[in-house]
Parts: sequence; structure tokens; C-alpha cells
Amino acid sequence: MSCTTFGTATNVTNISKGLTLKKPFPSFFDNKVGVHGNISSILRRETDDVQSIPILAGLHSCNEISATIESLHTEAKKIKVERFPQFTSTGLEKDEYKECLEKLLDLKECYEENYLL
Repeated sequence: MSCTTFGTATNVTNISKGLTLKKPFPSFFDNKVGVHGNISSILRRETDDVQSIPILAGLHSCNEISATIESLHTEAKKIKVERFPQFTSTGLEKDEYKECLEKLLDLKECYEENYLL
């Protein structure tokens, strides 16, 4: 990160515990994904849900984030929630999904150069 973005401070943190998955997170993992998110040749039973997954994340703050959020909004807007029973079975309503999309646009505005506080 510091090699590609010279003007930023870099801090790396390693967390030994994975991200806990709770409802309404949809259950869409393949049987090769174990209960703790590791890929294995031993298949997970259908009745066992994935409880956590390892993650890699970055935290950035600059005006280019606006374009990234807009891209996320554009792609997420293409998802037809009603076509995926995993979303509705966890309690996610179509209106709630639309509200989340609107919140993305609000967040996008916070990173634009012309945004005045």
C-alpha cells in the first residue's frame, strides 16, 4: 500500500478470529467451505452453517472513494432481490434493500470534492 500510495500512512493489523456471520447474511457457500470459512476437501454437512469467514479489508479515505462507492451502487442496483430466496428468507425486504442503496449514494456524496459541510 505504501509503495503505490506514497502520501498515506499504512497500518497493518492481523486478527486471528474471522468475521462472524449472523442473520440476515445469506447462506450461499459451497459445501467445500468449512464452518469457520476454510476451504477443505472434506465436505461440510448441509445442516451446518458457515459461522465465520476469514477476511481481508482495507480502510481508505480520499475523494476517489466516491467513484468506488458509485460503482458498488451501480452493480448492487442490478441485483433483483426477489430472485434470490436466500435474501428474503433471512428477512431482507425489497424496500430495505432500496434504502441501503440510497444510503450508498448518501455516503458517496461525503467523499466528493464538491461536497460542502
